[in-house]
Amino acid sequence: MDTPYRKIALVGNPNCGKTTIFNALTGSHQYVGNWPGVTVEKKSGFFEQSGKTVEVVDLPGVYSLSVLEGSSEDERVTRNFLLYEKPDCVVNIIDASNLERNLYITLQLMEMQLPLILVLNMMDAAADNKMKIDVLGLAQSLNVPVIPMIASRSKGIQELKDQIIHADFHADGNFVIPYPAPIEEAVRKITPYLSKKSEREGWPVRWLAVHLLDGDTDARFFESAADVAEVKKLKASFPAEYGEDPDTLIADGRYEIIGDLAKRLITHAGRVSQTVTEMIDRVALGKWTGIPVFLLMMYVMFLWTISGGDLLIDPISAWGDKYLVAGSAEWLKSEHAPDWVISFLSEGVGRGLSTVATFIPPIGLLFLFLSFLEDSGYMARGAFVMDKLMRRFGLPGTAFVPMIVAFGCTVPAVMGSRTLSSFRDRLVTLVMTPFMSCGARLPVYALFAAAFFPENGGNIVFMLYLTGIFIAVCSGLIMKSTILKGNPVPLILEMPPYHLPTLKNILLLTWDRLKGFIIRAGTVIIPLVVVLNVLNTVDFHGRYIPDTPENSVLSSIGKAVVPVFKPLGITQENWPAAVGLMSGVMAKEAVIGSLDALYGTLSNATDAATRLTEFFDGKIGAFAYLLFVLTYMPCFAAMGAIFKEFGWKWVGFTALWTTGQAFALSTLFYQSATINRHPETSLCMIAAVLCLEAVAYAGLYFFGKRRRRDSL
Repeated sequence: MDTPYRKIALVGNPNCGKTTIFNALTGSHQYVGNWPGVTVEKKSGFFEQSGKTVEVVDLPGVYSLSVLEGSSEDERVTRNFLLYEKPDCVVNIIDASNLERNLYITLQLMEMQLPLILVLNMMDAAADNKMKIDVLGLAQSLNVPVIPMIASRSKGIQELKDQIIHADFHADGNFVIPYPAPIEEAVRKITPYLSKKSEREGWPVRWLAVHLLDGDTDARFFESAADVAEVKKLKASFPAEYGEDPDTLIADGRYEIIGDLAKRLITHAGRVSQTVTEMIDRVALGKWTGIPVFLLMMYVMFLWTISGGDLLIDPISAWGDKYLVAGSAEWLKSEHAPDWVISFLSEGVGRGLSTVATFIPPIGLLFLFLSFLEDSGYMARGAFVMDKLMRRFGLPGTAFVPMIVAFGCTVPAVMGSRTLSSFRDRLVTLVMTPFMSCGARLPVYALFAAAFFPENGGNIVFMLYLTGIFIAVCSGLIMKSTILKGNPVPLILEMPPYHLPTLKNILLLTWDRLKGFIIRAGTVIIPLVVVLNVLNTVDFHGRYIPDTPENSVLSSIGKAVVPVFKPLGITQENWPAAVGLMSGVMAKEAVIGSLDALYGTLSNATDAATRLTEFFDGKIGAFAYLLFVLTYMPCFAAMGAIFKEFGWKWVGFTALWTTGQAFALSTLFYQSATINRHPETSLCMIAAVLCLEAVAYAGLYFFGKRRRRDSL
């Protein structure tokens, strides 16, 4: 992309509709990465109008620009971008139905003397609350352009684009908040320590002084350590001298301005007896109905995903086998290509592409449903409902927000734990999150459900997801009672009003997630299937043996590791199942890629589902296998995120803990279900697993006890 005409930043509170506006401005012209040095997601995009290109940066949603010791990386990223990247304009998006609360960050932006456009989003919600806002009066009072908007219906988007393109941006250098006398005196005292730095960086010195009094202690704002000490000394004197901390007095000054604006510019046409949101929440958040509603939503999601996916998977799989595998092989034969080339391209690349294509229906439907729940406002309610349940067990309710994210992918869920203020809660979340069934596991469930549970596949998948939640909670309880004792931090979560999402916005959210999954799956599965195909057609002497795969390198490796998986019902003849689990360490979607590629060479069946039934021990063996897929170690990408956040020790612990629980759960299920076939063997295995679980718990308990004793 050429150098943009302008760079703008979107700033606002969480749930103000910022993402909707970002999608409306940029459409599909988006790219996602990480901010340098941190794992917070960076979303950027662009739009073109009047022959000019504008770059749009969607900053993380924050309630304040004051970065304190316990602040999240989101707040730090937003503040640093505004200070050091110096966008041409900041588009401050606020929820019009919660104007007073949202204006707090507006005043902070104005104190920074940044060129500003104010967007009053959700004007329909304000009208539903019988609020009338004097938009012109607000623009005149703050001396900034104000655009009323209903982003969910694209009302006001074009006006915003016009303003961005044609406005002559300038900051209001005369805007000053009159703070209480103690703050004004403190600003006067510390200004000399900040003048050189503010002048060199181009920061307003008054804003910098107030910002530091508000609690930010970043050393980059000072010339020397002595200056830092002087400011800290001045702040420490406030409680004794004035009876209040400086940040409280600063907040009082800002809210006095906000209160005056609200009094003059907001009128209420009448009293709202009960909003639609309140009526729905009486059920969605009810004491006795909240959890059943949440479970119902999850059940409908899996029923929708599996039933809808089943309608499309078989035709896509048949099309892939016909054209990408068999069709390409026939064409290559007609061109007299060598057998190894045909095997490489048709059974390797072709089958890899076919496998990736079969993933799209269930994953796309899952992301579509999650996007609907998120955009409608229910997702926050789900986290709130589960918070109440988890806190009854002493677990951090804050953990459930990343856990819900993990339904899509474990990687952003692990990274999302950074927003939790307590490091202990972050670790508990880390232990719990891998058991939440990510979207990459869904194609595995869908294929097995079609093969072994054709009449109640949705129920089976729902049961797997509930099992994952149950194991996650049990793991959290074990950690809480052993190595991670302590009190959880309360969950503070804003409840956005319900609204009916637009099809365009849901499709954009879905495509954004699905595109990333397809790219990630394609880059893993296609090379993996090619490698597996090569290893499955050569022996240890390097001879090409496509007609006897039972003598191949891969077969020998698979059969060598099968005894490890024998307790959960995997036999020597089903060695591809063991290879599938090993390849799943790289990416969970690779399990199906491996099984489809390997069973295709060992079976004459025409579809993948039928091939599965020939090798597994019926429904019992299939479900035991699914339990293992559900609970064993996360993929390499997730482990990389864990390393980035917590280091090698927790990578190792996560791998051992999750895989250990996978072996235990799968073995207990399979041996209990088949105990009538071999009672003595099954009883011995069940007893051995329970003893190992007890030893693991005792080890964690004594390690935690010693760790707490050493820290005293």
